[in-house]
Amino acid sequence: MTKDYTGESAFEINVVKKENRSQHLDHIKEFEEKAIRYITPNLILQGYNIERHSHGSVGDIVATKGKEIWHIDFLYTRDVRKYQTGMGMGRQQLLLRFGRLAVYDKPITKYSIVMERRELGEQFNRFKPIHLDIETSIIILRGTDYEESHF
Repeated sequence: MTKDYTGESAFEINVVKKENRSQHLDHIKEFEEKAIRYITPNLILQGYNIERHSHGSVGDIVATKGKEIWHIDFLYTRDVRKYQTGMGMGRQQLLLRFGRLAVYDKPITKYSIVMERRELGEQFNRFKPIHLDIETSIIILRGTDYEESHF
């Protein structure tokens, strides 16, 4: 070794400022409200009963119709233009959600993740949950409507 590294940090540490964290939480809340505003009326028209659930459960909305129990989970992602699609926390969040589904101990027949960013939705569709025995999909918000694509 030709250099003493004991006095220097080898890593750059970025601290998230409180106002940035607050703005991020505001964006998440806006996204959730938008998702509810666009998805819920359509589900009601299709005959579903809708329940809102807390963040600790599998799905932010549970839609039931007959024997169908559809959990709909919101996944807000920040601007991904600086990062390659499919890298980082978005992918990690997808895998965590599938893991939660694998051990979920209540009835569920369908599970969907709601997103705004089509490029991430397309990337996520490559990770097919082949060992889950329920229907899974990605819902992409588009303007005042949405589009569903299945894994």
